[in-house]
Amino acid sequence: MHRSIPMVATAVASLAMVGCAERANAPTALRPPAAPSFEIRDGAHNGGNPHFYFRPPIVASPNATGSFDATQAPSVTVCQLAGSDCAPVVAQFSPTSGTGSALVRVDAANQLYIVNWQTDQCVTGPCTLSSGNVYRIRVLVAGTELGHADIQVVASQQEAKNVNTGGFFPLVDGRTVPVKFRIEQGAVFVVAPSTQPVMIQTPVTDAGSSVRLVIPGGALSQPTALTVLPAMLPSGTGTTALVGGTAYDFGPTGTMFASPVAVMMQYSPAQLPGGMAESTLRLFTLMNGRWFLVPGSRVNTATHMVMGTTSHFSTYGVLASASVSAGDGFSCGVGTSGATACWGDNGVGQLGNGTTGGIGTTPTAVSAPPGIGFSVVNAGSARACGVAVNGRAYCWGGGILGDGTTDASSTPTLVAAPGVAFVTLDVGQSASCAADTGGTGYCWGTNIAGELGIGSVAGVLFTTPQPIAAPSGVSFSAVSVGGVISDSGHACALTPNGGAYCWGWNAEGAVGNGSSGNYIEPAPVAVGLPVTDSAGFSVVSAGGGFAQFSCGVGLSGAVYCWGTNFSGQLGTGPVGGNSSLPVPIAAPAGVTFTTVSAGGFHACAVATTGSVYCWGSNSNGQLGDGTTIDSPTPVLVSAPAGVSFSSVSAGGFHTCAIANAPALNTAYCWGANSSGQLGNGTTVDQLTPVAVSTIP
Repeated sequence: MHRSIPMVATAVASLAMVGCAERANAPTALRPPAAPSFEIRDGAHNGGNPHFYFRPPIVASPNATGSFDATQAPSVTVCQLAGSDCAPVVAQFSPTSGTGSALVRVDAANQLYIVNWQTDQCVTGPCTLSSGNVYRIRVLVAGTELGHADIQVVASQQEAKNVNTGGFFPLVDGRTVPVKFRIEQGAVFVVAPSTQPVMIQTPVTDAGSSVRLVIPGGALSQPTALTVLPAMLPSGTGTTALVGGTAYDFGPTGTMFASPVAVMMQYSPAQLPGGMAESTLRLFTLMNGRWFLVPGSRVNTATHMVMGTTSHFSTYGVLASASVSAGDGFSCGVGTSGATACWGDNGVGQLGNGTTGGIGTTPTAVSAPPGIGFSVVNAGSARACGVAVNGRAYCWGGGILGDGTTDASSTPTLVAAPGVAFVTLDVGQSASCAADTGGTGYCWGTNIAGELGIGSVAGVLFTTPQPIAAPSGVSFSAVSVGGVISDSGHACALTPNGGAYCWGWNAEGAVGNGSSGNYIEPAPVAVGLPVTDSAGFSVVSAGGGFAQFSCGVGLSGAVYCWGTNFSGQLGTGPVGGNSSLPVPIAAPAGVTFTTVSAGGFHACAVATTGSVYCWGSNSNGQLGDGTTIDSPTPVLVSAPAGVSFSSVSAGGFHTCAIANAPALNTAYCWGANSSGQLGNGTTVDQLTPVAVSTIP
C-alpha cells in the first residue's frame, strides 16, 4: 500500500607522440595493413570526464574553461591493450616513484601535470615495444581512472609520416614521450575514511544543475576517489520526464558504502519538461536501462533541490514522478501534472471530492484548498492524507484527521501542527504518522496498543499530532503505519543512516527487536539488523490486518520480513508461526530489490529488473500472478507485455504500481475491485495488472 519507506567510444583517432631520439635497434617490421582502432577519452574526446584533459603532444590544446586543481596526486599507468584487457603493465608513475625514475609532477605555471615516459624503460628494466601493438596511457587518482589515450607502435619515423592524419602521430619505440594532462576542480573527489561526515560539491553546469553528497562517518574503510559526472545515457533510455541536465554518473559504478549517503541534486526549473509539476520531482536511479524511484526521495520547490539517499553508486537523475497508494477499498494518486485524485469506496468521504457515499470507478480530482498542491498522498483504511508543497499536512475521509476533532470530512482538512513542516506521512486504520524537515516524528489517532509511539498507552485518543518518543539523537526520515484493514497496531520509521525502529503491538514480533514477550512497545525500539545486512535498511514498511507484520529492504537489495506469518506474508516458504527478527524472503536466485510494500495480508517488492514479486494472501488476486492461490514465497506479477515497474503499493486486498516502461508514470492496479479501487472503470476483480484510467 502506501507504506513503503525509502531510504565508450564514438570517435577514433591515431595517437601521435614525438620525442627526443630514436633508438638504434628500433624494430623495422612493417605495420599490419589493417588500420587499428584508437581511443582518447577525456573532456574533449568520446564523452570523457569534462574536467580532465590531455595536452599536447598527445592532443591539440583543448578549450578548457574550469579551474585547475593542483591538489591531486595522480598516477600514470601504461599497459598493453588487448581487447578489453589492459595487461601487462609496461610503465607506471606517481608523484613519488616511477619507471626509469620519472615522476608525475605539477607544472603550476602551465596549469598541468607532466611525466616523461622513456619508452625504452619498463617496470622491470629496459624493454622493446612491439610494432603493431596497442598500448593505453591511463591517468588515475586513488585507483579511479580519469581518462586514457591509446597508442600504436610503428617501425620507424618514416612509417609515422606515412600514416599521419590530422596532426596525430603514431609512436616510434624508443622515444621519450611527454605525457601532459590537466585536472580541473570537480574531476574527482578523494575521500579518506573519517569519523565525521564529508561533503562533496560539484560545480554548477550550464544547465543549472549540481550535486552535493554528504558521506557519513564510517561509510568508507579506505581512501576512495569518487566522480560525479554528467551521464551519457544508453540509447533508448526514457527522458520524457527527466529534468534537463540532471543525469549524472556517480562513480566508480558499484561503489558501496557502509551507511547511506545523502544526495542533494540542484536543478533549474527552466529545464523541467513541459506540463510536469515541480512538486512531483523525485530522485531516480537508472538500472538495466530503466529508471527506478529512489524510495523516500523528496523535492524542495523553494530551493529547487531533490533529496534522497544511496548506498551504492550508479546513474541518477531528477524525474517527474507519478505516485499511487493502495488503501482498503480505495486508492489515491498524484499525476505528474501535480493533480491529486482518488477512486474506489467513498462511504465516509475518503475520495476527498466533496461528496460522501457511493463509489468511484475512475480517478476523480481531490478538492484541495485553493493554491494547495500535494507532493505526497497516502491512503489508509478509510482516510487519506497528503503533504502540501508548503509542508502543511491535510487529511480527509473518516474521523481523527489530526485537526483537533473526530469529525469526518469529504474534503482535505488542515492537520493542526502550527509551525511544523512535514516531508512525509503515512496512514493506517486508526493512526497516522508523519516526519518533519528536522527528522522529528509525530503521530495522532488511537493509542490502545502504543501505535502512536509517544511512550505510553494511557491516552486512548489524540486528535492532533503528538511527538514520537524517539531515542536520544535519533531522527526519522520516513514513517510507515501498519493495520490498513484493522486496528493500526504498530508503526515503523527509518533513520537517515539506515536504522529502522518500530513500536506498538508486538505479540507477533512485528516491531522486530527479537522479543515478543513485551506485547506492547509504547516507544520506538531498534529493529534487529540482519547479519547479511548489518549496515541497515533503505526501506521499511509496516503492514498487517488483525495481525501485524513488517518488511524492509537491506542496503544489499535483499528483502526481509518479520512478525506474523499465518498467510505466508513473511515470504520465507513455510506458513504459520511468527518471527520477532527480520528473516530473508525466499527470493528467486540472483534477484535483488529496490523497494517493498507490506499490505493487509500480503507484500510486494520491485526487483532491479522492473519486475514485481508478491507473496502472502491472494484471496482476490492481489498477488497479480493470474490466480487466487496464496503463496508463501514470492511469485512474479504477470504484467502486460513490455511493462515494468518503478514503485509498488500493497493495500488491503489490492495492489497498485507505477510503470517505468514502456510508458513512464502509468499507474496499474490488480486484485479486489468491488468498490472500483482499481480505477479501470469496472467493479470486477483483476488477477493481473490493469491500467488505471488517466489521473488528471
